[in-house]
Order: sequence, then C-alpha cells, then structure tokens
Amino acid sequence: MDKWQSENWSVNFHPLRKVLNSLSVSEMGHLAESLLILEELRERVTSPSESVGGPIDVAIITKTEGLIWLKRKHFFDPELNVKYLNRVKMDYT
Repeated sequence: MDKWQSENWSVNFHPLRKVLNSLSVSEMGHLAESLLILEELRERVTSPSESVGGPIDVAIITKTEGLIWLKRKHFFDPELNVKYLNRVKMDYT
C-alpha cells in the first residue's frame, strides 16, 4: 500500500468503521438510505443515467425479528383507491 492510500484508510475508513460498529440496526437502515440518496445526487450531477433514482424502500433484517420495514413506498396512491383500503381494513377487523 502506498503512502497516500495508507493515509486515506487511516483518515477515512477506520473512523467510519468505528462509527458503523456503534450504530443501531435502525440507524444503519437510515444510513443506507442516505447513501443511496447521495449516490442518486452524484449520478444526476456527474453523468445522468437511469441507474439510480426514484422512491426508496428501506427494510432491515435481523435474526430475532426478521424483516422490518423502515420506509415503504405505496404501489398506488391511497387517496385514489379508497374502496380498496376500506375493504382491506374490513378484512383485518
């Protein structure tokens, strides 16, 4: 490893790794969402393409609780599908 790369690791990577080790599971989920948003911005500014963008679903998976949604987009506008939502509510009551 050359001097620049070694310094880069000690200045950037190691402190970030310490922070990641101290984050809760939900904070890691929010961090992942933030990284995707930053990537979307970088992509939009530097070389516009359709590789990253749009609404983001955020879920975490743990051994004890399984899949947990932190943020989930709707596949349709709930205001335009009131009858469906009322039917679903009736099924679960």
